[in-house]
Amino acid sequence: MLILDATTKSLEIDLDGAVATTQLPFQANFVDVTTTAYTPGQNDGATNSTTAVTLVAAPAASTQRQVKLLTVYNADTASAIVTVQYNNNATLRTLVKITLAVGSTLVYTDGEGWRVITSAGQISSGGGAPDNVDYVVGTANATLSAERVITNSTSITWDTSVAGQVQVQRAALTGDVTASANANATTIAANAVSDTKLRDSGALSVIGRSANSSGDPADISATAASDAVFRESGSALGFGTIATAGIANDAVTYAKIQNASAASVLLGRGSAGGSGDYQEITTAGNLAISGTTITNIPRVTATTSSATPTPNADTTDAYELTALAEAAAFGAPTGTPVNFQKLLIRIKDNGTARALTWNAAFVAGGTALPTTTVISKILTVGFIYNTANSLNKWQCVGSQQEA
Repeated sequence: MLILDATTKSLEIDLDGAVATTQLPFQANFVDVTTTAYTPGQNDGATNSTTAVTLVAAPAASTQRQVKLLTVYNADTASAIVTVQYNNNATLRTLVKITLAVGSTLVYTDGEGWRVITSAGQISSGGGAPDNVDYVVGTANATLSAERVITNSTSITWDTSVAGQVQVQRAALTGDVTASANANATTIAANAVSDTKLRDSGALSVIGRSANSSGDPADISATAASDAVFRESGSALGFGTIATAGIANDAVTYAKIQNASAASVLLGRGSAGGSGDYQEITTAGNLAISGTTITNIPRVTATTSSATPTPNADTTDAYELTALAEAAAFGAPTGTPVNFQKLLIRIKDNGTARALTWNAAFVAGGTALPTTTVISKILTVGFIYNTANSLNKWQCVGSQQEA
């Protein structure tokens, strides 16, 4: 029985710390006894964290107040250390100090004493917690003699917010392998796999899939000193030469072709070689290359005077006598002329008209063969070689005398 028998005696309640969200409600039932009356009474209120609040006030003079029932309910979201104390004219004496779990109720009844009714409706009574077991608690508890305080680490935290439970919370995984908090599914972070984290590769190889299908990658290897390139050929990746189909149209520039061995040559294929690789071809006859231009330049043979001028058809396109000083008997041109080959002969005497005669290789071809020069005038005679009907002659197709 709890008895208050003086106007200086009361019961108070306070907490060891501030509540998380809600103060703890309480209520008290008592009976005031005098020599002539027996009067029941009641008080209710709520805690004020660490500030003491009157739970049962002092009685009036000549009155004995007998406490019948006290209840304190933990309506907060965290456990609270509750102290109920006896205040005798400012002298405080602790009656009970207990850690009250969320949802639990501290109860005092006359005749039964103190006990706790848990949130599950179970009654816990007796002289405090056993001291022959280990208790896992979120914070140190002075009412326990053998508690173990759970401590958070960087990766593991302990959640004691739910009454009667301790939940392990694993932090999210970061770094190369990531996972959400409390999740078992892991993933590799983007760009986390470095070259050194990959498997080793074979010599002279790349990692990929050579076949035209999905599947596991593998080494695609080259042969040492093969000068092969990596390319797709026949719907497969590998090292080798580039097929014609692998080169885009117009992709090979002049600079990519091999250097010529000398200046003024052409690329082509000589008829004697048949089909095959391109070759360097040089010009002949009256063709000449100057820079990037091919020019038709007549091959000229000039002499001052000759009694028997004889052009060479293999080396001469134009034959010139610049100062003929005697009669000239033109001989049959040497060499191997071809059909329609042209030959120009230009003659100028030295101031005296000179007689001209022609070998049988020269014949009239619509124009008569000239027989003399005109003093100090240029004579130009044109011939075309004709093999038609086995003629094999130089036909005179024109003869012009300077006016």
